[in-house]
Amino acid sequence: MTCVSASGKTWKGMMMDKWTALFAVPALLYVVIPSYFGEKGYLVKMSPILVLLMTVLAKSKRIGNFECVLLVCGLWLSSLGDVALALEDNFLQGLIYFRAAHFFYMLLFGRGLEFRWGVAIVASSIAVVSIVLMYPKLSSDSSLFLPVVSYTLVITGMLFTSACGTKHCRTLGILGAGLFAISDFLISVNKFMVPFPYHQVFIHTIYYSGQFFIAHSILASSSSKKNN
Repeated sequence: MTCVSASGKTWKGMMMDKWTALFAVPALLYVVIPSYFGEKGYLVKMSPILVLLMTVLAKSKRIGNFECVLLVCGLWLSSLGDVALALEDNFLQGLIYFRAAHFFYMLLFGRGLEFRWGVAIVASSIAVVSIVLMYPKLSSDSSLFLPVVSYTLVITGMLFTSACGTKHCRTLGILGAGLFAISDFLISVNKFMVPFPYHQVFIHTIYYSGQFFIAHSILASSSSKKNN
């Protein structure tokens, strides 16, 4: 049976897992003191995602080969995106990596898809509003327009499948995809609209949380099927 909603046992299992501690330490370090690490900061930035990747590989027997490949690809591409965004003048490259990562997550969540018009309307509305808000900046830089619009469409697809797929823990999937989307929106606000203080803290806290819940939406679902 697929874990549609996360139980108290699911939450406790995630929080008490030794892998969660290994994930949390570098994530907190990068959120709180990113400037401390200087030019090597990208190594710390990508570390939490690599820990999630290792978590999935360590527990790969609990999930199918196809799910494992999709999740590992999404996490690996995300770590490359982290590196690209941490380095100067690599925004487009980072966008390409994360767009590919979202595509793999969309495939992962899309297994057993049940189409829901309400979710489709909400997800589409979010995409339209996001593009409209960014349009003034994007229209003045043609090199960004198509990559950003296509990225927005792919992440919208991930949001849709996280709420409509039936082969993952839907509660954690929606939470993870939603947080990931929020972190991306905050990046857009800071880059294209109005820079805001402490953006690094907000963006990376939300981003790491989103990745954590995406990975565990698959692991928790697999545990549920095993127990049933």
